[in-house]
Amino acid sequence: MASNKIEVAYDNSGKPLGKLIADNMESLSYTDVASGKSDSISLTIADIDKEWINYYMPTKGAEVSIKIVPKDWEKAKAFECGTFVIDDISLSGAPYECSLGGVSIPANQDFKSNPINKTWEKATLQEIAVKIAKAAGVKLYYEGSEITIAEIEQNNETDSSFLYSLCEKYGMAVKVYNKKIVIYDPVQYEAKAAVRKISEKEMIKWSYNTTVEGTYTGVTLKWNDADKKRTDPDRKVVVTLGKKGRMYSFNSQVTSRYDAELQAAAKVNEANRKAETMNITVPGEYGIAASQCVQITDLGKINGKYFVDTVKHSVTGSGYTTQLSLHKVQTAIKVNVTQKEKEAEKKKTSSTKKSSGTKKKSGGESYSEKALKLMEKKSTKGLKFVH
Repeated sequence: MASNKIEVAYDNSGKPLGKLIADNMESLSYTDVASGKSDSISLTIADIDKEWINYYMPTKGAEVSIKIVPKDWEKAKAFECGTFVIDDISLSGAPYECSLGGVSIPANQDFKSNPINKTWEKATLQEIAVKIAKAAGVKLYYEGSEITIAEIEQNNETDSSFLYSLCEKYGMAVKVYNKKIVIYDPVQYEAKAAVRKISEKEMIKWSYNTTVEGTYTGVTLKWNDADKKRTDPDRKVVVTLGKKGRMYSFNSQVTSRYDAELQAAAKVNEANRKAETMNITVPGEYGIAASQCVQITDLGKINGKYFVDTVKHSVTGSGYTTQLSLHKVQTAIKVNVTQKEKEAEKKKTSSTKKSSGTKKKSGGESYSEKALKLMEKKSTKGLKFVH
């Protein structure tokens, strides 16, 4: 690929430095993740005249926005990576270079740095996320079923680590993207149709792995029913999901059978996502976002529908490539609790307050579809350069 156009918006102490970055950028990478952490960028700038060592020295906490436009693509649209907070700065020589690393986190640093002790009672996961998002000064995008939580401790944890662990516990994916906290149900997303096919002839390189280690046919969770006396023989409850064979077994603090089954299904489904994995590299591709599915073809028994865990876009002097980390979609293990039991649990732990400041989806566009539309949207901000 001959060349690529990049747009950079960056202001440091009142100095608009986008063009300086543009004129001297040596490489750029943007990593889009499906869940577990924030999106991130890294870029390297040539500093021949020592400008970045001196008066253009970057400031940690400053914001930078990046877009990629493949110049040699016909009718190419701007691919918006988003806005990132600079959290890592490296200077080196010779030759003199400045490397910047940034993550897509709220500008309010308390989200990731301020430990909190708090007890959350009679709330849904969505309601908890709304309050955390509001405290961080960002919006929440929530797509999934209502998960009621009777009581849970935030024990000297930052809002960031607490929210990630809470979502993981109940099988929900969470990430921070472009000043938004995004929470969605990965099982629902794995069930969506593939956005496109990728054949072997399109791949620059690929690797595949399949394993039985750490994967399971079913799960067993043991818990004590707090509503029954300690002497009651029925107090100890065992919840089993899936099929007999390789069983995953664990103990956890739960408040009901529905709560237990949610946690059990979350554990085993997450474990089984490493049963079959792929890493592929293709020529620069911005039509695929993390959390979508693709169909792999022309690779025999490897073929099938894969969920996109990570997308890494790399732009250097030699061209633009995209690396995809994938897992093959497995048959998900789901809860057995009836709708009647769910409603009873909801009534038992219902909050008197209604959630606000969030968008909950019941259909239509998903998070990843909205993300791609935002990526393709033209912006009047930023400075252009040809790399």
